[in-house]
Amino acid sequence: MEDNIIELKQGEVLLRTNDEIKCLYLILSGETDIYSRYGRISTSAGSILGLSGSLYGLSLYNYVAKSDCILRKFTVSGISDLEKILREYPDMVPDIVILNEHFIMELIKLYLSMMIKCKRKDPSFTPDSRLNKWVLDKHNGIASIPEDIKKAYFGANISNSAGIIIENTEFINLLHEICLDMSELLGINNDYIPKQQNAAARSPVPALTFTKDDLFILDELKGSLDKILDYSEIDADTRASVTDTFRRFKICSDRLSSDENIRLLRKQITGFFYDIYYKVFIKSINDDAIPSYIYMFLNFGYMDEELAGEEVSVLLYKIYKAGDSLFNNDNIFTMYRWLKLVMSGEKNPSRNNFDQSYEEFIRQEIKNNSIDMPEESALNNCEMKLRFEIDNLFKSANYMTYGRVSTFVPVVIKENIAKNIPDAMLSADSVTDIITKIKEIDFSLFYRSIVYTNEELGISQLYVYEEYLPEIILTPCIGSRGVLWQEINGRKRNSSARMLFPIFCNTIPENIFLNVMGKYRWEICRRIQGSYWNVATEKSLTSEYYDYLLFYKKNKDLSEQQKEKLKSLLINCRNNYSEVFAKDYETWINYESKGASKLNKISRNILAKYCPFNKDIRKVLRNNPIFTDCIDYYERHMLNDRRKYDNLIKVMQTKNIPIPKEIEETRAYYSK
Repeated sequence: MEDNIIELKQGEVLLRTNDEIKCLYLILSGETDIYSRYGRISTSAGSILGLSGSLYGLSLYNYVAKSDCILRKFTVSGISDLEKILREYPDMVPDIVILNEHFIMELIKLYLSMMIKCKRKDPSFTPDSRLNKWVLDKHNGIASIPEDIKKAYFGANISNSAGIIIENTEFINLLHEICLDMSELLGINNDYIPKQQNAAARSPVPALTFTKDDLFILDELKGSLDKILDYSEIDADTRASVTDTFRRFKICSDRLSSDENIRLLRKQITGFFYDIYYKVFIKSINDDAIPSYIYMFLNFGYMDEELAGEEVSVLLYKIYKAGDSLFNNDNIFTMYRWLKLVMSGEKNPSRNNFDQSYEEFIRQEIKNNSIDMPEESALNNCEMKLRFEIDNLFKSANYMTYGRVSTFVPVVIKENIAKNIPDAMLSADSVTDIITKIKEIDFSLFYRSIVYTNEELGISQLYVYEEYLPEIILTPCIGSRGVLWQEINGRKRNSSARMLFPIFCNTIPENIFLNVMGKYRWEICRRIQGSYWNVATEKSLTSEYYDYLLFYKKNKDLSEQQKEKLKSLLINCRNNYSEVFAKDYETWINYESKGASKLNKISRNILAKYCPFNKDIRKVLRNNPIFTDCIDYYERHMLNDRRKYDNLIKVMQTKNIPIPKEIEETRAYYSK
């Protein structure tokens, strides 16, 4: 049998939820059950399995053979490879699209059923605003079309059919997310894996054969919670409450349940966690021999070997043994190291949720008589800086990077682990590699235009470009989201942004980094433009994008189909323009940089102007008619700007004047 043909016996599992999607599978014969928390859908020959997860690279569902199946495997880099698959099986294209529509209709039925149950449980429940009624009506309409007409239409043009399936995949992802939220509200979990697969499905961390050293590790970590509480020196009453809360949490059969009692336990643990963290942190900074379980608590959120599981506990210990350099460099910090730098005064505290700096916050508190000490003493108080950073940055960012706010708990529990711990780990090297790859495409990402003066050379005002790499802080949690906390440091425009990511990432890290970089592009432009950020006459990324999104319905350069797609995107992003831009930015980097046309003409032209590709990519793409005009426009302006610096450097060379580094780097910038 060919290597790309797979036989599945009844009951065998093809993919599990959160498995990385490296292949798509076309069912040639047999049936497959697709399971989720909220229900089961069956599908048959002609269906492509794994498609819904290929949008972001992780499987949304558990796929189990309902009968003996034969599948054709296709290795893919993403959903953009779909058309290649369809072209290999042109006769099956109509059935593939029809079955894709059938899957959506079954998903809609599950959605409507749960919506009714949610309304019965909570009369104030309202449907998710991201879901448009006209989209549901559209799929209902398609279902009512006679089979022969559908087959004729879907089989007429393969590119069109591929586009329909890709749009459907985006809709499936949205509907899946909404259904998951409702299933949590209802407290249901209909997910299912056959008995012989249960153990493997529950634990994504591969089974370890414990060595003698591993047994020593487990012995050292035994009773971690009690040891951490001993180290923290909390009072007896609080300790008793913490111990009792953890005891009750450990005996829960479903620690991520939406049950009100379990929600309350998670909330109580969250409150205790930060109080204990503060006390442990204060003691640890003067401790030259921090115990393993304390290091794991401060850097990973580990508190209890039973909650984390033995295998995960051993893996975390081995990561701890690798040393601080694994997660830290000049621009990348664990939360523990970051808090130490803030307390020592080497880093300024981050801005709070009201966009106040530490200095502004202190002055406001003194004005309100909330602080009874001289201003200078308060501004230089190390412990007050630490408390400010924990209360504002740490608590909020830990919650946000976790991803699913309804089930947040700040301690490591095995139920939160969707990937092998070493694979999920965001080391300093892996973060650097991800950012470097993005910069290789979007070379100007972290460059800022600043005013350069040099009285000795007679330069009173010259705009030069300098690069300000972001400060990356790794939160001690297992999560699935990144956060742009602030685009500059304080009020200084020529300073680094601050971004936060989970130290263990449950999803594909490249995707969450791209999303944050898109938001950074938007926010840094807003900051630089100030009150003119959305003024059409003041050309900038945000003003042009704002104008484009505000008046898209009247834009003659957009087709009706593109307008409907944009309308859905705006609803999906809750009319948040920065979210819309971030999604387009992801598409720009992932697909358009490879020549795949995914954006409309307007958004492509804006991105080409303000987020240009490097010259090697531009050289390849300029032969593609959809990119020619926007690349030519950008390069004409770059050439004009570069000539100014070329001429300046020639004059300085003629006079034997040393060329300042800032001017050399700016000319190099214009040559990229």
